[in-house]
Amino acid sequence: MKTIQLFAFTFFIVAACSRCEDDEVYNDDYNFRVNHYLVDCVGEGPQKCYLVQQGSKLDTDEWDLFYGNIENFEFTNGYVYNLQIEKTEIKNPPADGSSIKYSLIKIISRQKI
Repeated sequence: MKTIQLFAFTFFIVAACSRCEDDEVYNDDYNFRVNHYLVDCVGEGPQKCYLVQQGSKLDTDEWDLFYGNIENFEFTNGYVYNLQIEKTEIKNPPADGSSIKYSLIKIISRQKI
């Protein structure tokens, strides 16, 4: 009986620690503002980028290019979006991929321009 309990305990510890090896290192929620149009930009090649504000730039006239994708976000031209985003650092990203994954938690507001 003790052998079975020891085995079960060991299995539980190994299973719990295997989550430590996941690619996702941490999650961070924050607000993100997306402008009402996309702009031409060049990353790995020509593409369209969001114009975004975050942190101290929220509600200012300053916009930054955002080259990435926001998982589960469907952009519609002509609307300014205020989003709650989850930012997840990827521990072992693909060679041609980002080390950060952005996912939509919720649309806080959507304003027609």
